[in-house]
This record gives sequence, C-alpha cells and structure tokens, in this order.
Amino acid sequence: MSAPPDRFVADLELRNDARALLKKDLAHARQSITSSSVTDRIARRMGGRINAGAKDAVSLVKAEASANKPAIAVVTILLTLWFARSAIFEWLGFQIAEAQHDRPAGCETGSVDEVTPVDEVGRPSDREMRGEPANPAAT
Repeated sequence: MSAPPDRFVADLELRNDARALLKKDLAHARQSITSSSVTDRIARRMGGRINAGAKDAVSLVKAEASANKPAIAVVTILLTLWFARSAIFEWLGFQIAEAQHDRPAGCETGSVDEVTPVDEVGRPSDREMRGEPANPAAT
C-alpha cells in the first residue's frame, strides 16, 4: 500500500485540530450554561439594577406588612371564605340559587326555532315589527 499524499495528511491534521477545538468549545459552553441559571445570567447582564430595586420593594412590603398585620389577616380570611362559600353553604345545608342569565324570550327551552330575531341591542328587528318574515330566503 502506498503512502498518502502530503496534502491529504495536512488536511487530515487540520481536520483533527478543528475537531479538537470544536469539542473544547462545546465543553466550555456546556460548563458555562450548566454552572449558572438563566436568571443569574440575566441579572449579571443587567448589572444588578433589578436586584437592587427588588430588594427595596421587598423591604418596603415587609415594613408595611408588619405595621398592618391585622388588616392582612382579615383580608386573607375573607378571601378564603369567599372562595370556599359554596362548600360552606352546602355543608350548612343551604341551597344556592344558580345565576340567571339574560336570555331573549323563548330561550328557556333551548330551542332555536322559538327565538324571536333581535338586533344587536336586543330589540325585535324592523322586519319583525312590520310582520314580515325575518329571513325571506328561508320561506
């Protein structure tokens, strides 16, 4: 078997060097991505401006919350009762009336044939007021 040409050997060495450099770059990129979270990188790029503002806001909220603990407790209790009201009423034995939606006349049964045609405001159409069929093509 004959020896490969010099150009082939040079190309092979160049390819191997490029592959080694690419692998080294990929390893470095993987290490830099896994070492810090996305939020850390964003905070680093923003120069800490967001972090300082957030710390100020948290300290302000803590100060206000410590001064108004009873009010926060009352609001929390009221919200909890509001969201649990149906279960509480059911537990106490009360019947909760279902909400009645505004429906045009004839919609109680759910039949489309019984509905009187109305315009966008909810009034009967002009054709219907004159006694003409609402959709002349349907007759």
